[in-house]
Amino acid sequence: MVLAIATAFRTMLEFDLEDPADIQAVDLSDRLNRINAMLCDITPEGMYATGVAMLYDKRSRILQLHDYGHSLVWLKRKNKVYNLAENIVFDAADSVPFFGIDRNVRLNSKNFLLRPGDLLFVCSDGINEAKNPQKEELGVDRINQYLLQCEPEDGPEAALRLRKEQWTLFRDGYRKLDDVSMLAAVIE
Repeated sequence: MVLAIATAFRTMLEFDLEDPADIQAVDLSDRLNRINAMLCDITPEGMYATGVAMLYDKRSRILQLHDYGHSLVWLKRKNKVYNLAENIVFDAADSVPFFGIDRNVRLNSKNFLLRPGDLLFVCSDGINEAKNPQKEELGVDRINQYLLQCEPEDGPEAALRLRKEQWTLFRDGYRKLDDVSMLAAVIE
C-alpha cells in the first residue's frame, strides 16, 4: 500500500507539474486527498496505511506536514523537543485519518518554519510501541528524552544510531512487533 501511495504521488508530480522540482507549485493537500480517494476505490476493505507526508522547501525553510494517523514527528530546537503533528486536525465525522479507509477525509496541513540547526525526527509506530520483556511500551516520552541527548552538529546519522541503540536496549531481546522506520534530518 505504501508503494502504491508513493507511486501515485510521484506520477501526479510528473504529469501535473511542468517542473516537478517546483515545490511552490505543489498543493500537497489536494494530491494526498486525491490519492486517498483512489486508494479507497482500489484496495480491499480493511486495508489502510498510516504515516506522515512532508514537503520541505529548502529556500524558504518551510516544512508542510500532513499526519495520517501517526503523530510521530518531532523537532528538536536547542534544548527543547516538540511533537509537530500532535495538533493537526482532520475533517471527517466518525472516521479516522488513515489512507484508504474514508474517501472523504480531508487533512489540514500545518506549516512550520525551520531554522538552521533544527533536528527533525520521524519514526513509525514500531519504535514508540516497542515493548520490553515486562510488556512495557517505549512510548513518546522516552523518545523525547532520547532526542534531548542528540546534538544537531553530530548529524542525522548520530541521532538515528543513538535512537536505534536505545530502542534495542529498551527491548532487551523482546521480539519486534511491528515494522520499524526512522528518518532524521538536520536543517542547514
